[in-house]
Amino acid sequence: MTGGCSRSGPRRSGGWYHRRVSEDIGTVLRKEASEFLGNVRTLRVFFLVVLTSGLLPSLSAQLPVHIPTTLRGALSIFYVVTAAVVVVAQTAPDLVIRERAGHTLESLLSSRLPDAAVFAGKALTAALMGYAAALLTMVVQLAGSAVRLHTVHWLYLASPTGRWLALGAPLVIAAYMAAIGTYVALRILDQWSAYMITVMSLGVITLPFALHWISLDVAAPWLRGAVFVLAAVDASLMALGGRLFRRDLLVLFL
Repeated sequence: MTGGCSRSGPRRSGGWYHRRVSEDIGTVLRKEASEFLGNVRTLRVFFLVVLTSGLLPSLSAQLPVHIPTTLRGALSIFYVVTAAVVVVAQTAPDLVIRERAGHTLESLLSSRLPDAAVFAGKALTAALMGYAAALLTMVVQLAGSAVRLHTVHWLYLASPTGRWLALGAPLVIAAYMAAIGTYVALRILDQWSAYMITVMSLGVITLPFALHWISLDVAAPWLRGAVFVLAAVDASLMALGGRLFRRDLLVLFL
């Protein structure tokens, strides 16, 4: 009987801990999302990126230049990923640096929320906003194609390869950049420098392909594996960032 009780106790304690962590991260997520949606400058950049990335494929189709269908689809997916990259690179550092420039630093420092929850909440907010930008860009592209062709056309989403590239790649890339951008902003005062470092972090992903360590394959099974591998890297970066993130360092840059 005693052994059974002792085993059930840690399970309940562990379950309580995980619920508490989830609640803390949810608290930060709601706060950051509310501030993001209430920031006119941030929303202006967000929708400008979405509309630009969404309308460029339709506008390029009007040019008197023949572009192969495969290349046109690749360019459209490139714009989708670019929308996620730009929004995350703008948002992730801003969520941290804004604490210094605004009047929320004191409440953040005195909050009971653990540093890991603050980091995870900010990074997840940036990643979700970047992925939302990618999804909205696809919606604008599909709408533009429907207007131009007078019929609904799923474009690159009609193939498994296109779906993995358009739906999977922006998500894992957004999470990767959000984890790096959130931590970089803690160490760098200037937002533009934090933005540039966050964007340049993409070079780490492309380096194995540039050095021919890994052969790029556009087949759906390979892309699926690549998305899962990068998702594992994202989870590791989130865990590492949660351990290293210290909000009291924000005071050093005041």
